[in-house]
Amino acid sequence: MIIHTDSLMELVYEPKTDILSVKWPDLIDVPVSVIQHSFSKLVDSINHYHITKLLIDSKGTVTSISDEEYKPLAMQLIMGFAAAPLTKIARVISEDQLRENRTKAYNEEVQNTMTFKFKSKEFDNKESALEWLTSDKDSN
Repeated sequence: MIIHTDSLMELVYEPKTDILSVKWPDLIDVPVSVIQHSFSKLVDSINHYHITKLLIDSKGTVTSISDEEYKPLAMQLIMGFAAAPLTKIARVISEDQLRENRTKAYNEEVQNTMTFKFKSKEFDNKESALEWLTSDKDSN
């Protein structure tokens, strides 16, 4: 069921598996305030429905956000995830290697300064990500 939609994201929740799926939006010439609003709605939805599993599909995502804009946005989102009831986050990686390298570098930086109660794992395809989210295995 669709629990939220806006100009950037559509949040689809599957109650049977407790998985919230979101196709990561293209972020080209999008005002930071609009991105912040969508990220807030994502975290609010996770908290409102007590969602424990999140699937982020960023495979075909394109972005033009600078590092100066990206870091605070990513931190806002990560802090929201850390305070939410999430136990697993699966992310389908981007086809854009430059973007993927930036994401991984920032994730490592954040993980070195914070601990999280959720497990996260990256995948090349949505099917593998869903398989991991629905399994009892929580190891990386």
